[in-house]
Amino acid sequence: TQPNTLFPYTTLFRSDPATLPDGRYSASVSAGTFTTGHVGPGAVPGLLQIHAPSALLAWVIAAPVWDSFRDVLDANGVVTVLAELEPIRRGGDPESVMFVGRLPG
Repeated sequence: TQPNTLFPYTTLFRSDPATLPDGRYSASVSAGTFTTGHVGPGAVPGLLQIHAPSALLAWVIAAPVWDSFRDVLDANGVVTVLAELEPIRRGGDPESVMFVGRLPG
């Protein structure tokens, strides 16, 4: 059998981060999750807990909630590698922060 190169994931699942083992993931990518009325900054400590030391985060965070997320990330020792306000729609106004961070190692 040939590997599926268009969809390389072998297993996808939905889970509550509280049920995942601590320190398991070396990176995470999120877009469209951290915004007004969806997942707020209170979820960040639990999400960080499932990451391994020195894990990378590549998250898109809505501008209206960015300051509160930045405060929680900073308080948890996450080092900001990149935080740029960008449009998420072609030709649109900047409305989200493209964030890349690294957990303490």
